[in-house]
Amino acid sequence: MARALALLFLLQHKEGAELAAAAQMVEQMNQLYAAGQYAEAEALGERVLAIREQALGPKSPEVAQAATKLALICQKRGQLDRAEALHRRALAIRQAALGPRHADVADSLHNLGALYLLEGAPDRAEPLLKQALAIREQALGPLHAEVAHTLHNLALVEKMRGAYERAEPLQKRALEILEAARGPDHPEVMSVVNNLANLYDAMGALDRAQPLYERALKTRERLLGPSHPDVAMSLNNLAALYERQNAYDRALPLLERALTIREQALGPRHPEVAQTLTNLAGVYTYKHDFARAEPLFLRAIAIREAAAGKDHPSLVGPLGNLATMYVEQGLAERAVPPAERALAILERTLGADHPQVSDLLAPLAIAEVNRGHIERATALLGRALASAEQLAGRVRLVSTEARMTAFFEAQQQTFDMLFSLAAARPADSALRRLALATALLRKGRTIDQAADLSRAVRQGLKPSDRARFDELRTLRSRLASLTLSGPGRLEPERYRDTLDRLARDAEFIEQELAQRSALLRAQRQLPGPDDVVARVADQLPGEGALIELVAFVRYDFAARKWAELHYLGLVLAHDGTVGAADLGPAGALDPSVSRLLAALRRPDGDAMPAARELERRLLAPLARHLAGRRALLVSPDGVLHLIPLDVLHDGQQYLIDRYAVSYLTSGRDLLRADQAKSAASAVLVADPAFGGAGAPAAERALSDWLAPLPGTRQEAEAIRALLPRARLLRGHAATEPALLGLEAPGILHVATHGLFLEDSAPAPHTRGLNLAPDPAAPAPKSPLLRSALVLADARLAPPAADAQLDADRPDGLATALEMAGMNLWGTQLVVLSACDSARGEIRMGQGVYGLRRALIIAGAQTVVTSLWRLDDQVTRDLMIGYYRGLLGGQGRAQAMRTAALEVRRTHPAPYFWAPFLVIGQTGPLKLR
Repeated sequence: MARALALLFLLQHKEGAELAAAAQMVEQMNQLYAAGQYAEAEALGERVLAIREQALGPKSPEVAQAATKLALICQKRGQLDRAEALHRRALAIRQAALGPRHADVADSLHNLGALYLLEGAPDRAEPLLKQALAIREQALGPLHAEVAHTLHNLALVEKMRGAYERAEPLQKRALEILEAARGPDHPEVMSVVNNLANLYDAMGALDRAQPLYERALKTRERLLGPSHPDVAMSLNNLAALYERQNAYDRALPLLERALTIREQALGPRHPEVAQTLTNLAGVYTYKHDFARAEPLFLRAIAIREAAAGKDHPSLVGPLGNLATMYVEQGLAERAVPPAERALAILERTLGADHPQVSDLLAPLAIAEVNRGHIERATALLGRALASAEQLAGRVRLVSTEARMTAFFEAQQQTFDMLFSLAAARPADSALRRLALATALLRKGRTIDQAADLSRAVRQGLKPSDRARFDELRTLRSRLASLTLSGPGRLEPERYRDTLDRLARDAEFIEQELAQRSALLRAQRQLPGPDDVVARVADQLPGEGALIELVAFVRYDFAARKWAELHYLGLVLAHDGTVGAADLGPAGALDPSVSRLLAALRRPDGDAMPAARELERRLLAPLARHLAGRRALLVSPDGVLHLIPLDVLHDGQQYLIDRYAVSYLTSGRDLLRADQAKSAASAVLVADPAFGGAGAPAAERALSDWLAPLPGTRQEAEAIRALLPRARLLRGHAATEPALLGLEAPGILHVATHGLFLEDSAPAPHTRGLNLAPDPAAPAPKSPLLRSALVLADARLAPPAADAQLDADRPDGLATALEMAGMNLWGTQLVVLSACDSARGEIRMGQGVYGLRRALIIAGAQTVVTSLWRLDDQVTRDLMIGYYRGLLGGQGRAQAMRTAALEVRRTHPAPYFWAPFLVIGQTGPLKLR
């Protein structure tokens, strides 16, 4: 008995010593894990697990803890099957020993869910993560760091599915909790920062992703040292972003450094090494160094196959990029197998609607074109459009206008390829129809994004949301005032910082409103690619035709490279027939536009030669598709936004003699619901009183440019005689707050000076104004700050030293940025009888960023704007004739045509009769 007790004592002493030694091993293992030395950490982890199993039994919670740590190490080493078995064992032990609602059980659920994310199985991960989140929130509280970790992984589930609108708020909530719990520079915080950047990267918002990537890299280098695997991850991600920005020389050294770190820390066959190899090979592909790229792609594929099998979604990247490399070399037959294999893996694992699908379809389509399989290529590009549209529908619900712009820019090459194919084969009916569907769904979408948010706030959200929208308007007014006034007494750096802060604050509120209105805006979905053409055709008048003009970068399939900017013309008739014509390179057509515009802007200019040349280049190729038409609804692109087609001449007649022409942002505009009010509610703003008599000299400086405009007063009085119930704001009543504060009048007519930054000096007796910006001020970041209407008591007050602008003291300049915040939902017609009101910054596919865009965003159904400086007296006569036609029942486009033809009798130069564009709805006004 004594001997047995002694033996038991010795065994217990030995077990205690071994457990103590295991505890020391755990500390060493954690240090090795933190340093990225995973092989050494794994060896210690196995010893710790064995000691605890022998000393405490296989079902002890301490064994579960050791199994969990070893599983995490195995994940880092790419041993996913072994990691899964260990996580499942730990979960079973904890559920049996601790109960199903214990926090340690949540840890195992979370870890197993995170492993399934690594395996590309979001559907397996989500229920485990949701269960873990519920336990953690109940056991630890909603603001605990472990709650943040689970939210972070749930965000990755949504990102993997392409549901970015659900991923972003989860990721941002996780970051907020973790920063409060751990501090802003903790390594766990950097993981969330990195993945939030990944999300913005996938959404195309590279400007938001880049500073987050840079923050993660800088912090990880400082905390973990320059050779840690997490540093390599940040290097890899930042380099991949540089690749998407075409900054390959910046990406290359980062990728080479990341590869060295990962091979040394993780071994040459680790999956993270494969990621860097893929990106490095991509850089070599873009540099056309195919001899170096191909072996890197093949090595990456081999590593991925060995680690996760031949059907894992991690193979999609290297396979798709390998196919792209073969396309670049003209090796179509070699490109198809890896592209099709990648596509099949993606469809099988993540679904046919996953965002990456459209990325794979483009190189496959090029390969099919080069193989002569045009029908197959068309089908692939059609599928790419459908996939991209589905993703766009998700992104739009939670994105600002700026983010949607970045999103569409990231996808543009695929659709440029489609337009290139349609221009090369205009006789192909399937291609014509698909190209038109693409134009209808893509052109002007960022205008829709901003207008969609404006409408939701004005018509569907709570008063608190509308108050928040008013805060946004105030911020934009401050930004506009400070931008136009220049730095004044502020130091240049502080001035720029103040502008950036105001812009950031405005972006934050816009994002907040987008998220709040997501459910409301989800009810208003666009038709899909399969039926958008037919839906638009149904809205066309029987004798009308829609002309979609598309500017795109042409892909040269034979030379396998991107070529010059090009134009394509697409025509849609009411019966649904689609015509197409290649309009040639912009290098040939744009100079014709410039020559015509230069002649049109002078009363004595001879526009006829350029008008005939542009008719030949632009309209003649489309003539056979316009036979029998009387009305043209035109959606321009590129510099074609800046000319009135009315002045084109075929040698016998101007276009205005043959057609009534109106303009659309996109033919998609015809699908908008008619919410217009009766035109009996009209507001006329004219003849503002310029220059307050008591204003300080510095604030009256603008009045030196402001000539009185007696024609605007006569114009407004004549229109008021036609609309006797109209409200007239003139003199000191024609103020900026009075204009911006209007609530959806049926008609809004503004006759005053127009302002366009950095333009030439105005001619006498015109409604134009030049504002030379302060040379110390940076160029406005927003093009909506370059255009404005000048109202009563306009001033340019330099900011005070503290840069606190008084929002209640307006500067008399209604910029396009501010006018975009107006409430014009229900307004049938807005007329800007001011110089240069149709001008702005041109963005391919998205229109002109200026006053015309602002008013459409604000809700105006039809906008009438000018392309050059207006003669004060002749414009008065033209506008009086326009309103007479409107009140006589003519449509909004036809009434302008009638008035222009009347003015042409006494003033034959197009300068006088052709300055105005009618944009939007063309039908008669609803008159009470």
